[in-house]
Amino acid sequence: MSAYPSGNSLRILPSKMRQAFSLIEVLMALAILSMVAMAVVGNVILATKMAHANVMNTTATATAQSFLEQIKSMQDSEITAALNAPGSVPLKTISLSALLKNAETHNAQDDTMDISIYDPLYLGIINEKKIMIDQRDNKPVTMTMKLRVNITPMTNGYGYLIELFYSSEFGGLTSAFLSNKEHRLFIVKSFDQAA
Repeated sequence: MSAYPSGNSLRILPSKMRQAFSLIEVLMALAILSMVAMAVVGNVILATKMAHANVMNTTATATAQSFLEQIKSMQDSEITAALNAPGSVPLKTISLSALLKNAETHNAQDDTMDISIYDPLYLGIINEKKIMIDQRDNKPVTMTMKLRVNITPMTNGYGYLIELFYSSEFGGLTSAFLSNKEHRLFIVKSFDQAA
């Protein structure tokens, strides 16, 4: 029922006689719809940032783990040489950044690329690497990783403790987006067995 003034008295009309929404009802509906839309858009933006951060963190962790496993599989003589001259003798490792360094030699006719180049790490210093995480429009999409390797002979004389500290950056987002610190992986390598 709606009330409309009629002269000096108030006359009540049945709701069937109302044929349109009032301006206030329309404005209230628009305000509610706008608030809901802003909340949805905000959540979509946050979800997109989190998805990018997750891809970056997963790629960085997989890359760091790959470097760590390669160092673990090295001969003791290679590790000893790097320990005796930290920062100058490289640990010969290979990563996806080798693809970036060698992208100019890509042969489009037979779709081959020589990835036999090393991407070395040096002990005790920060090693900055460009890591390819995707390819869009025939161009690599990269992120920057900073890696620091420490190798410590174990006190029991049976091997090495290999530590790899890393952080990454992609499109202004750092891996600290979630954690505010560099990440650490470690592994223990036993000395090579004499044949």
